[in-house]
Amino acid sequence: MARRSPLPSCSSGCVVSPEASAHGWNHAARAALHIESAARWWAENRLAAPEAIRVDLEEALSLLEQQPGIGARSKSARYPNLRRLYLSRVKYHVYYRVAGAKLLVMAFWHASRGSGPVL
Repeated sequence: MARRSPLPSCSSGCVVSPEASAHGWNHAARAALHIESAARWWAENRLAAPEAIRVDLEEALSLLEQQPGIGARSKSARYPNLRRLYLSRVKYHVYYRVAGAKLLVMAFWHASRGSGPVL
């Protein structure tokens, strides 16, 4: 059985990928690595819900598509519009910012890490 990509699609058909898409979604290559790594670990170690990372991230991005301001503001001098959304089941934060009509996912970071990601 082929494993599905952990990089989800949003409800309007846009795909989250390291490159900018025609649909307004974009995400940093580093975030793609975070997501791939987390999804791989999760699939190997959480056998009761191996798709949880992909499913929860897909739901979060769909929600952010409708309500991009719901994430908590992050205190980053480099990215003053940086926000984060906590995914409670998998205990990860999605760090993102909105630039015009685009949502840029900057990092996917586990909450148990002592500090936030280097952006």
